[in-house]
Amino acid sequence: MMDRVFNNRTMRFSLFKQFYAIFFLLIMVPAIIASLLVYTHVVKVMEREVDKSSEVVIGQFAGETNKLIHSMQNEMIKLLDYSGLDSFIRSGDGMEQYRRNEIMTGLYDRLQTLIEHPLASSAYMYLPDKQLIIDSSSGHFSPEMFFQYTNFMPELASSERDELFSGRKMMAMTRSMQIQKKPLLSKHTTMSGQYVSAMISYPYNTDSPKVYLVVNINQEQLSQNIKIIDQHYIETAIMNEQGDLLAHAGQHAIDSPALLEAYRKSDAGTASMTVQGRRYRVAFEPSNSYKWIYVSLTDLKELRKPAETIRLGSLIFLSFFLIVGTVISYYLSRRMYMPIKDIKRQLERTRRTSAHLPPQSGNEFDLIKHWSKLLITENKDMSTLISGVSPVVQEHFLGKVLYGELNDDLSVQYYAKEIGLDVDVSGAFSAICIDLQYREYGSRKLTETDKSFLIVELKDGIVKAMETDVRFCLVSKDLLVCIVHLNPGAAESQILVAGEAIRNVCEENTAYYYSAIGLGCAVDGLWHLHESYRLALRLLKGKKLYSGAEICTDLDDWGERSTIESFLSTQKVNQMLQMYESGQREEMLQLVHGMLDSDRLDGAPAERVKQLCIDSLNTWLRAAATDSRHDFSIEKYSSLFQRLHECATIEELKRFFESAHAELFTDQEILPERFEAVLSYIKGNFHSDISIEQFARELNMSIGHFSRSFKEAVGEKYVEYLLRCRMKAAKRLLADTELKLDDIALQVGYLSRNSFIKAFRKHEGVTPGKYRESLSG
Repeated sequence: MMDRVFNNRTMRFSLFKQFYAIFFLLIMVPAIIASLLVYTHVVKVMEREVDKSSEVVIGQFAGETNKLIHSMQNEMIKLLDYSGLDSFIRSGDGMEQYRRNEIMTGLYDRLQTLIEHPLASSAYMYLPDKQLIIDSSSGHFSPEMFFQYTNFMPELASSERDELFSGRKMMAMTRSMQIQKKPLLSKHTTMSGQYVSAMISYPYNTDSPKVYLVVNINQEQLSQNIKIIDQHYIETAIMNEQGDLLAHAGQHAIDSPALLEAYRKSDAGTASMTVQGRRYRVAFEPSNSYKWIYVSLTDLKELRKPAETIRLGSLIFLSFFLIVGTVISYYLSRRMYMPIKDIKRQLERTRRTSAHLPPQSGNEFDLIKHWSKLLITENKDMSTLISGVSPVVQEHFLGKVLYGELNDDLSVQYYAKEIGLDVDVSGAFSAICIDLQYREYGSRKLTETDKSFLIVELKDGIVKAMETDVRFCLVSKDLLVCIVHLNPGAAESQILVAGEAIRNVCEENTAYYYSAIGLGCAVDGLWHLHESYRLALRLLKGKKLYSGAEICTDLDDWGERSTIESFLSTQKVNQMLQMYESGQREEMLQLVHGMLDSDRLDGAPAERVKQLCIDSLNTWLRAAATDSRHDFSIEKYSSLFQRLHECATIEELKRFFESAHAELFTDQEILPERFEAVLSYIKGNFHSDISIEQFARELNMSIGHFSRSFKEAVGEKYVEYLLRCRMKAAKRLLADTELKLDDIALQVGYLSRNSFIKAFRKHEGVTPGKYRESLSG
């Protein structure tokens, strides 16, 4: 009783699953796809709007900030252009005190004016040679006193501070640093804050400046300047190229390394990043005037709140349909179950034997299908199995006969009867072997499937062409044995007729393969067939290089042709090696072609000719192995011998040696594609500050590996190639224009006149001025 109830429930559940699957495919899948498309479309529209908004926002605050910084830069340059500054720098200890005080007062007043700029908090001038600092708020100090009390930077060691005030500076921005102010001779801090320092050195074009003008920008003031008031989900920031955050306007902390990593991976100026569980859409815009990057960060969670509402609505909608589909499917399964149960009960009455037991798994519907299939196929399966296995078993039996494993009449008759081989095993037989040499068809090699179809077609053609009974045994993929049942009294003539018929069939398929046919002798009884088979194999050894179908019958003729020398003479070997050493590569190919065209090889056995070709190929490989430019590859050389073995005619051998000659002896120097891109970039940007580190990083190489690879590909070192491009452009400007040397130096990538003159003299042997004079003279 319990089993019946269980089975009923199983069947009902199976029907329920089928109806529910139909409902799911026809209704739920389209509904899910539509919901996903709507959600994806809304999200993409929002992201596009974010990108547009980010471009507008970042452009707005970048422009305003650039204007403020530029105005501050102009004020700083105006201060450095103060006429008394030059005389103060050039003066020694002999300057009169009143004049010195007058200049320092003027500088102090101008510093006071400078800090009135909205971004400036404080300013000072540092004169390294005089060990003097003039501060906007406290007068003048020695550097030790100033950096210990008035402008104390606890994050910088003295060596880092010295490095900060070295070299040429043109509106250089430091990273955000803490600056503290203390009363003189006191350790108590009266003022502390985060500042970004803007620096300009004077004179402007020297690497050893006399004055550094520094303006401290309050980081909070800079952050307020870039803050976007109307958009609460958009945050803004400024960072330098090292990833230091100079300013940030927003409610959440930003991880500087993560922001730098996102910038380096950004595509078209946009990227995505996750900080403290929040997903941001980030837009970057490098400043055209200063070495920093403007950043806008959009909180995607806040942005996608409307999309999340749509998704929630879609889930409710889909859940409703799931419930409706469940109810409908259950109702239909109940209505469908009763007729299936009646059919099952009727079939059970007719299938009671143990051979027709129902399956242990499944439901009533599966049981009905099982018995229905059983009624149709229980007799068909056995006949199909026997008809499919019989040819394989018979061919296996004939193979054992050919190899001599069954060589007595009783065993042959017994096994032939067991496998149902319908043949008189006591008659006369002959084994005819067909050696197939497959060709390339068109521009491709034949696959194993192609070869199988060709074998089947060949068998069908032979059966139709033969006047007697014939059986087949495929000994290997390129050797087919035809076992011909001969009539008594005319066995030898029948063998010749059968061989000619087979040759005609093979001639029809010379587009796919060449063939050699070995005619075995006639033997009495199938158990002696191995003797005929061995004779046919011996005859096949005398096959020629023939582009068609060839019958091999005469052992005496093969013996005469086999006396041809099949090994390359020592004289020929030495001649080829000498040709290679003297660079006569084409003559090596012509020598092999001459040997193949020799009348001596006309009609020679293919085995002998190929042995001669193998010796020639070995000599070529021996010559190539002496050259260090050729890499020895066993796989490559073994493929050469394999291709040589597959040649079936003299013409194919010639084409093989032409191909092998090109592979072994043709030098091809091809510039790698990635270095072509590098050369193109250098030619178009040699005036810029491009470095070998940049290219090595883009090509994922170390600097040493890139340098070696560049020289191997181009023929000269990277620095030599860059210098040559710059000098070529410089000579053109010297000859065709009246530009000054300072302007020419900048246009070809040099920051100063002196470095340009030094490089030009080293490369050309004369100075640029003398070179221009020689052109005019």
